[in-house]
Amino acid sequence: MVVFPGGFSGADEPGGSAKFANVILRSLKVRDAMSAFLQRPDTLTLGICNGFQMLMKLGVFKNGEISDFQQATDMTLAHNTNGRHVTDLVGQKVTSILSPFFNTLDIGDTFVVPISHGE
Repeated sequence: MVVFPGGFSGADEPGGSAKFANVILRSLKVRDAMSAFLQRPDTLTLGICNGFQMLMKLGVFKNGEISDFQQATDMTLAHNTNGRHVTDLVGQKVTSILSPFFNTLDIGDTFVVPISHGE
């Protein structure tokens, strides 16, 4: 499993995830190792906060591979419509148990997750 942390691990500054992604793209050794890891069916990847933003900017949600360039049609995060940071508790419903994170739960189970985000 590879976990990309967020928040203050990258100084929690604007563009922090892009800087993190840039490091991966510039290091061929790291990029090749990460690409090989993403292609394996027996691995897990988790992005938390800026770590999730970085995975999105690298394009891994599009086809499971690191993209060289972001296209205008690629997924991205948008700022909250209220223009403010949101902190709340939200309800989640299990709709799949294929992930090891959820394989001890039942489809339809619900639980509460704390969230805090500006995008």
